[in-house]
Parts: sequence; structure tokens; C-alpha cells
Amino acid sequence: MLDEPTSGLDSSTSAKIMARMKTEAERGMTVLATIHQPQSKIFFMFDRVILLSEGYCVYNGSPKDVRGYFSQFGLQIG
Repeated sequence: MLDEPTSGLDSSTSAKIMARMKTEAERGMTVLATIHQPQSKIFFMFDRVILLSEGYCVYNGSPKDVRGYFSQFGLQIG
């Protein structure tokens, strides 16, 4: 469990940390992380994301499906 592992890091170092986390996950380790407003490059490195709003889960699934999911409700993701 990692709490904000990329906070305060430059984009290059953040990408390296995320790549290492991804490697560990691919080796079979369960990796959990909280990330606040990640860059899109980092966001799409996750296998699964859980998005919260005011403490409630508003999305749980693949990062690549987020735009389509929210577009169902007339919302556009930048």
C-alpha cells in the first residue's frame, strides 16, 4: 500500500516509480496506491482505478473506459 508515492516528484521520477510498481504487480504482488490528480501517462499505467467523489465510489474499472463511462451521463473528461 502506497500513499501518494509520486507526490513532490518530477514527471520522470514519477514515471519510474510507477513503472516499478507495475513490474511488481506483473510479478504477482498486489499493489495498492492512492494518487491525487495523476498525469494522464501515469493514470493509464494502472490496471484498475477506483474514483471517489465526496467519499463515494463513482467509478471502478479500467482507466481506458473512464471517458466512455462518464460520457453516458453527459460528462466530458479532459
